[in-house]
Amino acid sequence: MLRICRILGAVVMAALALVTLTPVSLWMAAGYAESPRLGPAEAVVALGGGLVRGAVGDPSLRRAVEGIRLQRRGLAPVILFTGEPSEPEIRAELARELGVPPDAILTATAKTTREEAHEAAMLLRPRGIRSVLLVSGSIHLTRARGAFEREGFKVLPAPTDSVGAVGSGATERLFLTRLLVREIVARWYYRVAGYL
Repeated sequence: MLRICRILGAVVMAALALVTLTPVSLWMAAGYAESPRLGPAEAVVALGGGLVRGAVGDPSLRRAVEGIRLQRRGLAPVILFTGEPSEPEIRAELARELGVPPDAILTATAKTTREEAHEAAMLLRPRGIRSVLLVSGSIHLTRARGAFEREGFKVLPAPTDSVGAVGSGATERLFLTRLLVREIVARWYYRVAGYL
């Protein structure tokens, strides 16, 4: 038993060294992440990113601002904000303050990526909307794109970040590895559950 623990400990330490001291995590993430494919669509969908003490967190704010920017550039006439309770409304208010017409803004409450895709379909399909600019983090977009395509949308990924822009420090690489592992596991679960 002691031998197994030592071997397991050595494997964990080697893996930790590999992802923090080499660019392996950057290469893996770059291969997994979605690249931008911006173009005209029928709607922008800015996925939720979570609240922090009742205010939009950094991922949520980045997604909202990028979605607003795309809508204001004329790439889509409508913008849909999704997210946990009150998050979409906070972001919609920001959009109105930044000049998006109120009649061009839709909101939907959802707690998971699958729920966001389903709610988007319920709101957008009756309007005849089939193509969306999907706004989220580049690594999350791989799973999100699959969920939205499952709902019948043509998806143009609009990532709010670039994996290549991640810092080169060990802390950044460790964070990126954790994010990548979480998304790979979540995507596997979505496949098994039939959500993709």
